[in-house]
Amino acid sequence: MADVTVVRYSFEGEKFEIMVKPDPALDYKLGKKKDISSVLVSEEIYTDSGKGTKPSTEKLLAAFKTEDKTEIAQIMFEKGDLNLTTDQRRKMVDQKRKQIVEYIAKTFVDPKTHLPHPPLRIEQAMKDGRVSIEPQKSVEEQVKGCAGRNVRGSIQNTPRYGSEENSSCSTGYFGNCRPRGSNPGSNCTGNRMRMCSQ
Repeated sequence: MADVTVVRYSFEGEKFEIMVKPDPALDYKLGKKKDISSVLVSEEIYTDSGKGTKPSTEKLLAAFKTEDKTEIAQIMFEKGDLNLTTDQRRKMVDQKRKQIVEYIAKTFVDPKTHLPHPPLRIEQAMKDGRVSIEPQKSVEEQVKGCAGRNVRGSIQNTPRYGSEENSSCSTGYFGNCRPRGSNPGSNCTGNRMRMCSQ
């Protein structure tokens, strides 16, 4: 694993970077570590850490309202992006994928059976839909966004549930969706398999 990674922050077109230790930096970003001094490789602020270029005092004051490098580092961690190592990203993506599968299995049901969607079916739908997992975004945000739409589309198009016919469902978490407990015939027609909120 790399010994150094960076935290990047942009303000009004100006870019800033700090060099950090990968694992301690991730722990700090996740709130598991409180001492920022143990995370920093150095206290220097860069515009490009690869080239070693540094911002002027004026640019630091404009962006951070302070010259204190520890305070600047804290702001950058809070508002900026931690560049994950390949290993960190893989582990976080795997963990986030499992959380998304669990969330969908607990929250949505197959209206034909009124049972939760099996995790294996959800995992396959995510694979078929080529769902891109963002490790630093919340589960709920991703389920409501593009990831959710891709999973929905993949599950709906499985042969077991046939083709889409005249679907006119109201919009829910996964787009065309009927909440559990509502009248099945009130606004849904056709034989499209739907993921529905409990």
